[in-house]
Amino acid sequence: MKAIVVEKLGSMDDMKLSNIDVPRPDAGEVLVKIKYAAVNPFDWKVVAYAGMAEQFGFQAPLIPGSEFSGVVETVGTGISRFVVGDAVLGGLGAYGGAYAEYIVVNENSIVAKPDGIDFQTAAALGVGGRTASVAIFDHAGLQKGQKILVHGASGGVGSMAVQLAKNIGAYVIATASAANREMVQRLGADVVIDYQEDDFVDLVHDVDVVLDTVGGNTLLDSYKVLKKGGYLVSITAPPSEELKRKYEINGSLAVVDGNRERLEGIVKLVATNQVRPLVETVFALEDVYEAFALGLAGNRKGKILLAPHPEG
Repeated sequence: MKAIVVEKLGSMDDMKLSNIDVPRPDAGEVLVKIKYAAVNPFDWKVVAYAGMAEQFGFQAPLIPGSEFSGVVETVGTGISRFVVGDAVLGGLGAYGGAYAEYIVVNENSIVAKPDGIDFQTAAALGVGGRTASVAIFDHAGLQKGQKILVHGASGGVGSMAVQLAKNIGAYVIATASAANREMVQRLGADVVIDYQEDDFVDLVHDVDVVLDTVGGNTLLDSYKVLKKGGYLVSITAPPSEELKRKYEINGSLAVVDGNRERLEGIVKLVATNQVRPLVETVFALEDVYEAFALGLAGNRKGKILLAPHPEG
């Protein structure tokens, strides 16, 4: 099978399209023929920065990718939830090997894809939706009527967070570029701030929750807009303990989990048109460099996908 293999960590130049053996499922595992795999910031960061790879315990050679959709090709012994031909989607919550034509996964890492969700949409659910849900609900405890500020609201996690927050009745303030303003408004944001023209610190005050998907100065400035006792949740870096004390707020780093029930819940919301992940563009598997370059350029309008086995 074809797969993107990273031979050495620390440079994107060490990725290559390789021909390797199709893996075989063991007991409790299934082999999935991948239709689409999502390109996430975590993927290119681990490839490009050896220090980050070491932090998470990754070693080369490896195959990037943790979010995908596809069809069950083969099942191992003891499988009770799936049969050959089932349409599925998954998010492995780790560097799982989805940049390939096939992947072996534990059956608890995938869920059934409803007929009403296409494979491209399904590939954008496994990580983005769960990360947003874990961050704003499990960590920050967002509730109906509270105010949340979502940074990077046009990206994969941010766009899902806007919709999930609005779905429970929260007041949503979002930051995005002018080019993405209308799109973010359509997702449900009550206020959209153009981060290229305005400083959100001047416009936002006393919010209950901030979700940071950007990092850097955006994360550092976010302490200033929270009310006392508010919650800063980031998917980029742990909030500073010193600054949490200074501003009398709480905060944490949110990392996607492998909770199957949570993913099934997100799928139900998408299937009933309550939320929808955004897909910006699709690249062929061999065009992974172009996909990474587009992701690194920022200002996204949803997920970037690779297509090992596109529909049709």
